[in-house]
Amino acid sequence: MPFVPPLPFGWIDPQSHIFMAIDYAGLANATLGGPLGTVMDGSISERLMADGRAEVDVLLHTRNALTWAIQGTPDNEFDFGSGPLMFGHRLPEVSAGATPALGECTLRMIFLNSAPGAPLPDFFELVLTRIQDLNWIAFSGRADGPLADGTPGRLTVIQTAPFRAAIKNRFSGALSDAFPVEKITVQTTGQ
Repeated sequence: MPFVPPLPFGWIDPQSHIFMAIDYAGLANATLGGPLGTVMDGSISERLMADGRAEVDVLLHTRNALTWAIQGTPDNEFDFGSGPLMFGHRLPEVSAGATPALGECTLRMIFLNSAPGAPLPDFFELVLTRIQDLNWIAFSGRADGPLADGTPGRLTVIQTAPFRAAIKNRFSGALSDAFPVEKITVQTTGQ
């Protein structure tokens, strides 16, 4: 899940070697001044735990989100910022007039926080420094837009990470990277 400014995180499919980013936080739209019409809604709920901490369940649904994808190598080598695009366009290209691929996605995270009502941690903080507090991440999305040759295409993504189970199993077997489900597909939708 690498970071490609200004987009939050990106997702990788280790089987197809596709890396994709979808602007679930609306950062690209904000950077451009709003022309993509990215909108978000969702919910946050908390449950008091016996130890005084809170289990937080965040559900975020985003529409009209800038989306793009690149093809990596079998060694999982990716040039995230400037590798050749296979789907959509990055922010600099859209800024210069390229047609954006727009998608919708749903992100659900369940994690432990210090107490009910405590400030929500940054996504990076959770994933990079508080992984022991993560219980679950599920991400799914779909976008329509141009393939590299201009043909209309569609990208779909599903990523699921039961972190609590991965930690319990010491990141072994199917949970070695915490994501037993990592699927990204890019296909043509017409000529």
